[in-house]
Amino acid sequence: MASIFKGVYKGVFYKMILPVYIVLALVYLWVFGLRIIPQIIAILFVIIILNLITVKLMDKHLPFSVSFKDGEKMDDLGITLFIFMLSAIFGVVHYIINRLNYGVYIFILIELILIGILWTIISKSKYHKIN
Repeated sequence: MASIFKGVYKGVFYKMILPVYIVLALVYLWVFGLRIIPQIIAILFVIIILNLITVKLMDKHLPFSVSFKDGEKMDDLGITLFIFMLSAIFGVVHYIINRLNYGVYIFILIELILIGILWTIISKSKYHKIN
């Protein structure tokens, strides 16, 4: 059943997140040049990590199995604030690591490892049964 969640995640990522990110990345490439390509890759991986963490922390119901009113509840406010805090932490780490020689490449490698770990954890996720 975890394949449903992986499919939903991939669908949302490819249809909603990636197109916006590509447009923004092209604007930054036009303004700053090719030298920021590693930064753009690192930021993309941070987005993937934050999305995977969000998927892991949120309640797992089958897609379209919960009514819209149930989805509007503020139960996930703490998770949202936690993700905002993680975003800030990743931003600070990104800033600090850029001061090192080849720091961004080390950061990308660490991010790839973290994505692999998170993807493995999420693939074992279970969903809540709907009555």
